[in-house]
Amino acid sequence: MDEAENGFGDFLLLAKYKLYRLNTRRFVIGLAPTLAVEAPSGSEEFSSKTWDAAAGLHLSARVGPFAADLNATYTLNGLASSDSMDRNPGDVVNADIATAYQVSLTRDNHVTLTPVLELNYATESATEMDGAKLANSGESHLYLSPGLQL
Repeated sequence: MDEAENGFGDFLLLAKYKLYRLNTRRFVIGLAPTLAVEAPSGSEEFSSKTWDAAAGLHLSARVGPFAADLNATYTLNGLASSDSMDRNPGDVVNADIATAYQVSLTRDNHVTLTPVLELNYATESATEMDGAKLANSGESHLYLSPGLQL
């Protein structure tokens, strides 16, 4: 039987700034950029051993019971390394879109059911070792995630 590994991952500091928000009786729209830095502070098994930086943009809109959110983030992996190997992990691009519709279950709108559908895409470029791209590194993922919020 394998032993479970325990420990902390790297430290991530994320800042999000509400750049624009418009609230009206009919709709709400918002725009917020993000900046992040990840430091290799985790235990040996859970650390990337690299300093990473990310920038993103979040757009949200609400019209009546309908909602939509769009997020895009670019992560620069391997800006600096605490590893003795000359390894540069690939950069990552994330794009997410979510839609929701809020259904009131009571007359006073205190209890609602919200079906959600989210599409997530992530792609990571190939890792480089000593200036050469590693075979079978880099990948892309596409997820479709339905859900319910009560």
